[in-house]
Amino acid sequence: MDRVRRQLGITKEISYSSSKEVGIGILDSGIYYHPDLKENIAELQNFIPQKETNYDRMGHGTHVAGIIAGNGQSFGGKYRGIAPKCPLYIGKILDRKGQGRLEDLIAGLEWFYENKERFFIRVINISIGIFDEKELRSQNRNVMEKVLSLEKICRKLYEADILVVAAAGNGGPEWNTISLLADSEFVLAVGCHDGTFRFPDRRMCCDYSGRGPGKGSRVKPDIVAPGTGIVSCSNYGSGYVAKSGTSMATPIVTAAAALAFSTHPDWDAKTCMKAIIDTGRDLGEDTRKQGHGMINIKGVLSYAERKLRFSSQPVGH
Repeated sequence: MDRVRRQLGITKEISYSSSKEVGIGILDSGIYYHPDLKENIAELQNFIPQKETNYDRMGHGTHVAGIIAGNGQSFGGKYRGIAPKCPLYIGKILDRKGQGRLEDLIAGLEWFYENKERFFIRVINISIGIFDEKELRSQNRNVMEKVLSLEKICRKLYEADILVVAAAGNGGPEWNTISLLADSEFVLAVGCHDGTFRFPDRRMCCDYSGRGPGKGSRVKPDIVAPGTGIVSCSNYGSGYVAKSGTSMATPIVTAAAALAFSTHPDWDAKTCMKAIIDTGRDLGEDTRKQGHGMINIKGVLSYAERKLRFSSQPVGH
């Protein structure tokens, strides 16, 4: 996370500007009460039908949460997240093997919607790729009904000014490998663009990152963020672990959205999405790889100020 903050120009002042009034929802493998995170955990709900404890045996959800809101205190702040003050509302939808069901994802999203005022959630992070994309895109009637329900709840959240941020998936480098969830027009899709372990200053769109084009007219992925070798909280003791994937890039963008909402609480989801897209830093890649470019958190915040100060017109896609 130290490398990521330096790469994105995130100072301590920026990261700690987030308000405790901006709730972030996470649907993942649960969360471990890591010392860097335990003060941020506001509520935890288990949606897994099997008899499994709330403990994050997989570690994926804890790692994602640390990228968003870990305070880094276990190692002198080096692995601090992007928005350390935000409360986290955790929905456990993955088991210890990282497996989950589409209906549990939908149930988690509905839980957030039903409690939107109580939680004051403005952003939801979904860093998962647990479903068989071929099956989801099939003509199976039962599957199609679930997919329609997923699209419906994503739209309801969007219209309620809650931004859903989802991983583009790790199905690259082939084209048209964006995950079905991230392909929705009501979801901000995040791909991975990063350096390598040996050459940290070399920029590249990671081969595994899901590619566009999407099913609609919008560029997909919408935006990219660093996701290779990201060090964040582990699910054991006070330690840390490095993980890679669009799952790690997504919470960086989620945290950026939370910073924007905390600075401008009158923003709606549409404005926040447009700000993130419009300020993306072009990396010179094919748009099917990089979308609108690298997340530019400073640009998002200043964009907000310009738009709110000089324009009274609604912001569209």
